[in-house]
Amino acid sequence: MTHPHPDPLKWRANLDAYRRAHHPRSPLPDGHMLDGLAQWQRRITGGTLLDFLKYITSEAAFERYPVLGRDPLTERVFVGVVDVPGAVAFHELVDAHGERAICLLRHEWRDYLGSVGQDHDDAFASHYELWSFWHRDLNPLWELPGERPGQQLWVHEEGFALAHEVGRGSQHIWSWDGQQMTLVEQDINKWVY
Repeated sequence: MTHPHPDPLKWRANLDAYRRAHHPRSPLPDGHMLDGLAQWQRRITGGTLLDFLKYITSEAAFERYPVLGRDPLTERVFVGVVDVPGAVAFHELVDAHGERAICLLRHEWRDYLGSVGQDHDDAFASHYELWSFWHRDLNPLWELPGERPGQQLWVHEEGFALAHEVGRGSQHIWSWDGQQMTLVEQDINKWVY
């Protein structure tokens, strides 16, 4: 694989330096310190991450995305774009302090991509990414059941990009009743390259 960058690890170091300079953060909470909702989000995001890691090494992934044979993921940096519960899951499941992975909060990654003068690696020569985060921005066009008293509907937005126009993304609707999360609708919105 020919990198337009001198080294994917140098690209990662520059990304990490940018993040530290513009978004210094407190240490992440321990998984046991999260409240009930965040615990559920951590577990679901962890499942998404495990499914992704299993998939990218599968024969099905190499058949669907032949680019993986030409541009191996092992030569690039894994970027996880998450929220706090997802960052806890990422650090539990991935060596996020190693040279080949970095975990960013969603706003940190968006800021980096919006920055001028930084190498965003739009060609995915140095990285591949997974995103998984939660929000309550429900599309008014979605036909959803109304929230009952004590219930909140949440969107779990997740997906991955392995190369330029190589990946998939999806949004799922979950219900939080104060005790547990229940899947309301999987893939209410989905795209695949």
